[in-house]
Amino acid sequence: LWVLPFIITIPSYTANWLSYFLGLTQHCGLRQNTSDFRKNTRSIRLPKFLEYLYWHMNWHTEHHMYAGVPCYNLRNLADEIKKDMPEPKSLLEAWKEMLDTWQTQKSNPTYAFDTPVPENSKNTNKLPSEAKSIGDLAPKGMVGCKQYVPNMVNKGKSFLDLVEKEETDHLVGCLLGDNFLLSSVNGHIYTGANSEPELLHRDQGQVPASISMPVVCNLLWALDDFTPEGGGTLVVPGSHRWEWQHQIRPPDMDIAEPVTVPAGGVLVLDGRVWHAGGVNKTGSKRRSIATFFCAPWIRQQENAALSCFQEVLDEASPKLRARLGMHTYGTMGTVGGTGSEVPGATLISGEFSFPKYIIGESGSLHPLPRVSRQTRI
Repeated sequence: LWVLPFIITIPSYTANWLSYFLGLTQHCGLRQNTSDFRKNTRSIRLPKFLEYLYWHMNWHTEHHMYAGVPCYNLRNLADEIKKDMPEPKSLLEAWKEMLDTWQTQKSNPTYAFDTPVPENSKNTNKLPSEAKSIGDLAPKGMVGCKQYVPNMVNKGKSFLDLVEKEETDHLVGCLLGDNFLLSSVNGHIYTGANSEPELLHRDQGQVPASISMPVVCNLLWALDDFTPEGGGTLVVPGSHRWEWQHQIRPPDMDIAEPVTVPAGGVLVLDGRVWHAGGVNKTGSKRRSIATFFCAPWIRQQENAALSCFQEVLDEASPKLRARLGMHTYGTMGTVGGTGSEVPGATLISGEFSFPKYIIGESGSLHPLPRVSRQTRI
């Protein structure tokens, strides 16, 4: 038995130099003030045996972009999205890039290497004018044949009305119970043809697969027809009832089936169902509003407490305020140390109101600012 500690502990000393030379390439010398993983993370090419020992973490950009993909599938993922990714460097090329960056930083301490990324899809120049209207101020994902419009709770009452519909209460309540929360409201705009479907995924991929009940669900409100030819959503029927061992790795795309949804209809996706966007063969526009919901004990996708306009909360009905998270759930969602009438840690859920101040050290009072429509840059 004396050999066992030797086997377990010695490699951490003898191979640590290799871990250093590989691990330092992941982010060193790259930009930090960007949300584009292609610019703040680096992938490198390694021999297959060394890649195996390194748990395939050399595909580090892909790992950050799709953290739910198992390490043994990262090489396949890299092949799938390579047209949108920078060319991965060898280990020596990565170290040369870092050394050049360090040399430049001696005279310019704020310098960081700006990784060149491929141009956007071929359809970029064909985007409708509304997709380009705010230019560089557009959120990430607003440019290209697949556009993503986040945080639509601040974009108009019509989007919030979807949250309060009676149909929403019935459909979501059936899956998540009466006290469900609004996790996010986002817009999806697909313009132009594409040749590959999205990766199959589950919306509750962050939750351990051993949890067999649904804890999130998505309502996709179709503004245009969802058709197989137009790239409508693909689903794997019955996958929400699979044993947990089959909920970890994506199944074969061959068993996914297209869903047809007419404009004005709604597609309800249990968070456990494997699904993906399909191949748009016709190039037709496909737009939808995604109202994403979660159980009251799951963290919301969009942090409404920070990003929601105060006016939206002031004008919201009690039901909408509760859906946005302005309602305690037993002992969760409380704010202590405010000197106001915010419900404390009790087993009774109650209405939540933002306090005007937080009490700090020695009884000091600190105003709690809120974002408003009236405050602009």
